[in-house]
This record gives sequence, C-alpha cells and structure tokens, in this order.
Amino acid sequence: MVSEDFTVKRDYYDFKWVIKEDHKKILGYEARKAIGKHYYPVTNEELEVEAWFIPSLPLQSGPDIFMGLPGLIAEVHLKGAVVTAKKIESSECLEIEKIEDSKAMTQKEFEDLISRLTQKFIED
Repeated sequence: MVSEDFTVKRDYYDFKWVIKEDHKKILGYEARKAIGKHYYPVTNEELEVEAWFIPSLPLQSGPDIFMGLPGLIAEVHLKGAVVTAKKIESSECLEIEKIEDSKAMTQKEFEDLISRLTQKFIED
C-alpha cells in the first residue's frame, strides 16, 4: 500500500458535459443535472459521470477533477460512488495558497505510476 502523497500537474479534463432538464434541490439551491464522460486510467475505461450543479453559484468548480459546468458542482455520481456537498458557505475574504509544484509529476507519469502499482497489487 502506498502511504505517500503525490503532487500532479493535471491536464484540464473535458467531460463533454451535456446539460439535462432534470432539476432537484441540494442544500436549498436549485440544481441541474449534467452527464459527461471521464477516462479512468486505473481500469483503462471511459466512465459516465452524472453531476448536479447550481447555476445560481457561478463557479465552474466542484470536487476533485470535476469542473467546467456553468455553476458549482454540488454532487457527483461516478461508478457507484456519490460525492455530495454537505454545506455551502460564502466568504468575503478567501486566500488560496499556491502549492509548491517544482517536484510535481505530469499527468502521464502519475497514470504510469498508478498502472504499475495496480499491476504489482494484482501480481502479489
């Protein structure tokens, strides 16, 4: 098992989002559904992603790598897992700390590492 943190300079993921007509409430906000695709290097497959975003919060961001919709992504469904926002707060003063990335690996290097570790796990 790997107990080490890695810094990875990731490529921007293009999920090719398709916005649907479905609506639901998340934490009191009106959310809309979008469907996209995501390549997962560990299993070497393309997975469908369901995301629920809040258009009234115009941040093109969400959990982990999920981004690119016209509103904050508050919920993501991916291969049996669901990530949902538990709380949304506004902040007047937000500081974002720059990550030291001089020793970061590329996306390709990270995918190769994951493949090697997965293969080693299968062989052991």
